[in-house]
Order: sequence, then C-alpha cells, then structure tokens
Amino acid sequence: MSTQIEEGTSEATLSLEPLCRSAELERGWGEALWLETTQLALFRTEEDAFFATSHHCPTSGAKVMARGILGDTVVDGDSVATVACPLHKEVYRLDTGECLNADSLPLPVQRVSAAAWSDEDHVAASLALYQQKYRIADEILGDIPGYLPPEGGFFLWLPVADGEQAARTLWAQAGIQVLPGAYLSRDVDGINPGAGFIRVALVADADQTRAALTRLRAVLYDETGG
Repeated sequence: MSTQIEEGTSEATLSLEPLCRSAELERGWGEALWLETTQLALFRTEEDAFFATSHHCPTSGAKVMARGILGDTVVDGDSVATVACPLHKEVYRLDTGECLNADSLPLPVQRVSAAAWSDEDHVAASLALYQQKYRIADEILGDIPGYLPPEGGFFLWLPVADGEQAARTLWAQAGIQVLPGAYLSRDVDGINPGAGFIRVALVADADQTRAALTRLRAVLYDETGG
C-alpha cells in the first residue's frame, strides 16, 4: 500500500498503489522509493504502524527523510509516532506532518496503516486465491494415500518415503523447491516425525501451482510411488 503525496502541501490525496510487502520494511526504519514522479519515504514503526511521507525535507528540500530517526513523543496526553529530519533535527508527527520543535513547514504525510486496514478487498481476493489453490491440490493429489487437504495456511504436507531424498529429486528432475519435513521437527525417542513428509508452499499463482503440482506428482508418485 502507498499514498500519492502532493508535494508542498500538508494534505495528501489518497491513491492506493502496490509498492512492497509490509514484511520487506524493517521495524524502526525507513525506505525511500519512487512512485511515478514522486519520491516517498515509507516507515514501519516498532509498533508495526505504517506511514508514508515525502522524501523531501520541508526546510531544505533535500531528499533525506527516509533516513530520518523514528521515535515517539507525548502530545496532549497521547503517544504519537515521529520522525526527525537527519539534517536539521526538526521532529515531525507521522500522523499529521506537524513540526513539533521548530517553526517549519509541515511534512506531507498519509497514514498508510489507516488505508491498508480499511481496505478488505485485498483480503477477500487473497482468500479466494488460496481456496482456489487448495482445490487444485485436492484435484491433483487427492487420491494419494496419506494426503490430507489443508485446513488453512500456505503449505501442503505431502507423505513421502524420505523427505530429504524427495526434495533432492524434485529439484533435480522438476525444478521444484520444497522443504524436507525433518527440517521442521525434532527427534522424539530417536524418531523424527517429519522425516516422511515434504512441505510445499502454495505461494505461486493458480496456473503455476497447477503446473508445479502436476510435475511433482509425476516425479514423486506416478514414477516412484513417493
């Protein structure tokens, strides 16, 4: 999620654009990027709130705000997230752009979190996509002994004779990367309960998922029986 920032004003015109995944932003840090002709600074606070501002310092115009120091302060009894310009040390509220310690122009900002959390369309679309991929998995692998349809999440756990060997075989013969189940479990009484499984991530689109699971079946089950 992002916002289209109108430079030189304290108001931002909301326009949602995909820029990056939230997990790609480090907590307590900022990242600079381009949105068409506008330079933005994206921030993720330690409390997992997301904000976008202009990358330009309101005082000098220098493109430095993504390197600003994130923090918080108390205003009227409430804790608010802030960013300090790395050049002049003016401190700006990330929710309003107001400068708190100097007579400075406001920083153009938009609360990305408010836009993201109020938009449920992407959640519904993601849910529908994963349900579609679950159905594809059931269609292709449903008759394999020991196959269990996932009740949720992103992964299939498929039964095999040896998880490590199956992973090597899939990579060598089908170009598919999976994780041996033994890598995600520990030995109990000398037995690793994950050794007879591979974990398959359903993170590709529906067409890629169908193609990959078809190749996986051909290599592991139709030819070798797992």
